[in-house]
Amino acid sequence: PSIGNTAPIVYPAAHMQTLAEDLAASMFIYAVTRCYDAPYLRGDPFDMKYGNFVVGGADYTLLDLACRKLHKHLVGKPREWGYLLSMSKKPDIQAAHERTAGCWLQALNGARWFKGSGQLSSDEVYSPEQVVIDRSIVTGVERLIRGINDEFSVEECVELVAQGVSAGGFLEQDQTLERFREFTGTDSLFPATNLGQWKKKGGPEVLHEAGRTVEETTKMNSFARPDAEINALRAVCKFGR
Repeated sequence: PSIGNTAPIVYPAAHMQTLAEDLAASMFIYAVTRCYDAPYLRGDPFDMKYGNFVVGGADYTLLDLACRKLHKHLVGKPREWGYLLSMSKKPDIQAAHERTAGCWLQALNGARWFKGSGQLSSDEVYSPEQVVIDRSIVTGVERLIRGINDEFSVEECVELVAQGVSAGGFLEQDQTLERFREFTGTDSLFPATNLGQWKKKGGPEVLHEAGRTVEETTKMNSFARPDAEINALRAVCKFGR
């Protein structure tokens, strides 16, 4: 069901129809397999001007979160899958913003794996560079879910702060040396460098770095067929025409 097209645009009427259609689908699946499938509960808004779903924006994200809360209420557990979606036509700021915001909010509501890597303009365009950027987005989500180690008591933390104040800094603290890299996380596409370090490296743009990763990965996984096989394939294609 799409909000504003096959379902009413008014909330919660749209979700009432969505739930009714999903329950009907579950009943059909049960009749065939004797197993009930959990309601899918989609809330994709539909733009009547462009005649297409509108995904990735604020309206889509709010409807998706409502569906996730309804799914958890009905099924008893969070929906484990999420989406990397955007209406952007190329890997740009819009795509990165929409996909990051949607992915992180879905993760905070229970999503642990994500569909649609590399897909843009809903699903009309596929970009290998966007796949590389999506991997960085999901890496950030992993870091978010893992959180920061909080195994120390308040008293131990106060003692560590007192030691740092006494020493005039925290760089020599054993905890800083042991845990700093895990604390900050690492990402080759979005490194934690300052402006001077970035300029010294040549000021590479994110899309350029993503493209370089695509080229390197392609070279590592490319292969050449023997000439005999290529000629045989061309003969099949010629016969088909």
